[in-house]
Amino acid sequence: MKKTFLGILIGFILVLLRYVGMSFNYTLEMMPHTLARVAIKNESGQHVKKVLLRHNRGSIEATNIRNKDLVLFQFSNTNENSYTLSVTYSNDSILITQPNYFEHGYRGTETITAGGIISSNNW
Repeated sequence: MKKTFLGILIGFILVLLRYVGMSFNYTLEMMPHTLARVAIKNESGQHVKKVLLRHNRGSIEATNIRNKDLVLFQFSNTNENSYTLSVTYSNDSILITQPNYFEHGYRGTETITAGGIISSNNW
């Protein structure tokens, strides 16, 4: 009886340790929290001529983004900040987001769709 209970307890502990280990393996990024990252996904069905991300300490630009492309912007950010995203399509129409507030360690995604820009974050 004691051996059965001990075997079940050891099995439970091993499964729990494996679960915790796998969780850490899939969620930890090898990127310092002094860097902010914004992923830009183009799911609009159109070619994007230019994407401009303006934040309180500067701006970053990417050009010629095809449909289904992904662009990553990384920049130094050690405290509070905000950004806006400006998207220029190949037909010169422009979409601009409302300012997005964020802090150090921010991981966000901006998805460009046919109907607009969808913001999500991975804090």
